[in-house]
Amino acid sequence: LTPGVHAADWPGKKSNFHGYAQYDFPLEDFACRVVVPAKSAPGNPWIWRARFWAHKPNVDLALLERGFHVAYADVSNLFGSPRPVARWNVFHDYLVGQHGLAKKPALEGMSRGGLIVYNWASQHPDKVACIYADAPVCDIKSWPGGKGKGQHGPWDLCKNAYGFTEEQAMEFRG
Repeated sequence: LTPGVHAADWPGKKSNFHGYAQYDFPLEDFACRVVVPAKSAPGNPWIWRARFWAHKPNVDLALLERGFHVAYADVSNLFGSPRPVARWNVFHDYLVGQHGLAKKPALEGMSRGGLIVYNWASQHPDKVACIYADAPVCDIKSWPGGKGKGQHGPWDLCKNAYGFTEEQAMEFRG
């Protein structure tokens, strides 16, 4: 294994992710996961999955086979607002500083995961190797807002995550 990224170095509960070691652990006040490849590729690359852990893991499995780590920090129901961006800052610094992973991960944004992927990347373009997006949501007004006619529950959660009124949310250009 590449120095500094041994499976034994990871905290938390160990489980199995399609034959690879998965570690679940808290960091500050949020849940995190890391899946460790059998052998790390040079430079300790990693892909950062934004949402829907283990859903359609084809990309994750292909990259694990090639020596990438797969990482996840829970940002559910926060819709790419400043709070999950702050969580991702902490998680990135932890993985890079404490575990020697590459400074520039690949970001994986599926559906609403696009909100955090693109918001974090826009604030940290120097910390992103690339973005893989699958039908990403890029505007809260399209989902969950539905241009004012969205799903009531998720839209209310989204407005709350940003601290927006209906009018502020519809005027938001982020």
